[in-house]
Amino acid sequence: MELDFFSFAYAIVNFIVLVVVMYFVMYKPLAKTMKKRQDTIKGNIESAEALKAEAEAIKAEISAELAKSRETAQEIIARAEKSAEAQKNEFIAEAKAEAQKIKDKAQAEIQDEKEKVLGEIRNEAATLALLAASKLIDRSLTDADHKQLVDKYIQEAGELQ
Repeated sequence: MELDFFSFAYAIVNFIVLVVVMYFVMYKPLAKTMKKRQDTIKGNIESAEALKAEAEAIKAEISAELAKSRETAQEIIARAEKSAEAQKNEFIAEAKAEAQKIKDKAQAEIQDEKEKVLGEIRNEAATLALLAASKLIDRSLTDADHKQLVDKYIQEAGELQ
């Protein structure tokens, strides 16, 4: 086996041509594909990070809105409780006023009945006193005398009150 310089040079040239052809035919498209894939992955990662940041912002916004909603709900509950308490106090005041009104009316009716009964008692007492007096003096009174004595007795009884 003899090494021939021409065969050796020919093999080296063939190898260099093969490497150049392989570089242009395979390496450049493969590098382009790899670069494209790398850019796609990098874009996807950036997009995912942006979406994650946006999701965090939305989560914070929702949490803030939820806290605000809870605060608003507590305010509404507090106002409702305050309103209910005011209505309760108003109803109680109205009921007390109505009870006082009924009590005053009953006392007025009692006073009227008392005066009516006292007037009847005075008339009856005057009549009885006149009957007793007429029996004592043993004479009959005329209707005019009787009326005059009753009026006088009622007047005296009224002054005693």
